[in-house]
Amino acid sequence: MTGDLSSQNNAHVGSDAAATETSSKTSSLLTVLRGQLIIDVGGLALVEEDIELLKHPRVSGVILFQRNFKTSDQLKDLCDSIHAVKSELLIVVDQEGGRVQRFSGKGFLELPSLKSLGQLALNESQTAQKKARNVGYNMAQSLLEIGIDLCLAPVLDCEPDLGTQPGDVLHERCFSNNPEEIIRLAAAYISGMADAGMPAIGKHFPGHGGIQGDTHQTSEGDPRSLEALMQRDILPYIALQSALSGIMLSHVCFPQIDNLPCSLSKTWVNILREQLKLSQVILTDCLSMKAVVNLYSDPIDRVKIAFESGIDLALLCNDRSAVRRVLSQLSTARNYDLQVKLEHWKASIGIS
Repeated sequence: MTGDLSSQNNAHVGSDAAATETSSKTSSLLTVLRGQLIIDVGGLALVEEDIELLKHPRVSGVILFQRNFKTSDQLKDLCDSIHAVKSELLIVVDQEGGRVQRFSGKGFLELPSLKSLGQLALNESQTAQKKARNVGYNMAQSLLEIGIDLCLAPVLDCEPDLGTQPGDVLHERCFSNNPEEIIRLAAAYISGMADAGMPAIGKHFPGHGGIQGDTHQTSEGDPRSLEALMQRDILPYIALQSALSGIMLSHVCFPQIDNLPCSLSKTWVNILREQLKLSQVILTDCLSMKAVVNLYSDPIDRVKIAFESGIDLALLCNDRSAVRRVLSQLSTARNYDLQVKLEHWKASIGIS
């Protein structure tokens, strides 16, 4: 059974003053907060406003969407122009395969869904693992050739036990409902990515499979305990920790653990860092999704709370006015420790 966080909003706001500063107070606090942004661009080529925003010192990356793609040559030109603004900008995309594939045709292979790999593994485990490795390699190689640095993959969520239906947010996006199978197939997929020279980003920590709703559209709560999650959903992150370069936090709320969605939660960052001893770069899912917008309508509040939680990179996209508003208030001064961490991380994955 899932819960709607919107009904909890007023109670939570009343109990956590630090997370509910007014915008006027928040703007002054944004000068000292640790964190960097990944933003989007509007079309097939950069316009002057895109360039201005990308130059902001607190922007570390760009996420691309289907709207940014017409042909392979055009996409390569776009990537080159982004890197020309700042060579160290990360260019990322969701190119999981199946229905979540921003670029298809016109030079890009059609990638099978992760679900299809899991179904193959039911009867042909070794064949499925070999195919998963090939899929990871082909996906990564095709993106790297164009100039894209990272794919936000693989999905490590456990599929709901009752399965999914077309239209469900996780439909065909999970390897399996069995964490051991997820670990086997994800390890092969990540090995393929590594063969091509691309690091892996596991998502959506700690797990999206315990809810029915879509956090793009609504706030969602999962009633399970940390103990229950540790016995199932979190297992792939522990088993694959040496293979993962980054971890993306979901917008799901687990009220037994914290009243905030994971992407805004210092508690969940502490679980990752202190309890699980995971040192990977931590990213949020997009802070323009309804699960967090329903709680905090002002994007400054969302970014402030995410940065205060201790995350490294926050995605803010598909809302240009929100990006402009946040960057207008966000100090150009970068946190030195995070700057060093991200520079080392980028160097380790071949980005100067």
